[in-house]
Amino acid sequence: MPITKLNPYLFFNGDCAEAIAHYEQALGAIVESRQTFAEIPGAPPSPHGARIMKASLRVGPAVVLLSDTHPDTPVPLGGNVDVMLDFDDAAETADRFARLGRGGTVTMPLAEMFPGASFGTVVDRFGVNWMFTCVTPL
Repeated sequence: MPITKLNPYLFFNGDCAEAIAHYEQALGAIVESRQTFAEIPGAPPSPHGARIMKASLRVGPAVVLLSDTHPDTPVPLGGNVDVMLDFDDAAETADRFARLGRGGTVTMPLAEMFPGASFGTVVDRFGVNWMFTCVTPL
């Protein structure tokens, strides 16, 4: 059976709810589902129950999954994965790049690479690496 989807899964150290709100504002993401650890049926009470157990965001045509880790098993920020966003409108690309970069670090400013194509990278304030590309018809 062929693979039918490939979804990035982002992990956070207790600030997943804040990241969700940021991605809604910065990328126009839409929350499709969201469940805290406290909302797991039959789960015992926990001081960490407000952490996000699993969330699903629609970002354009794609789905991004998100979760908080348990405080005893923090995830290192950054890593060897970037999330790539492709656009076909230069103004929209620049706007989303600026929004996502607020509080983060621009690692490569959004710039024209050749006529009709731009590229830039940013690490958001949650340590997630993002790549932006925009190719517009000449």
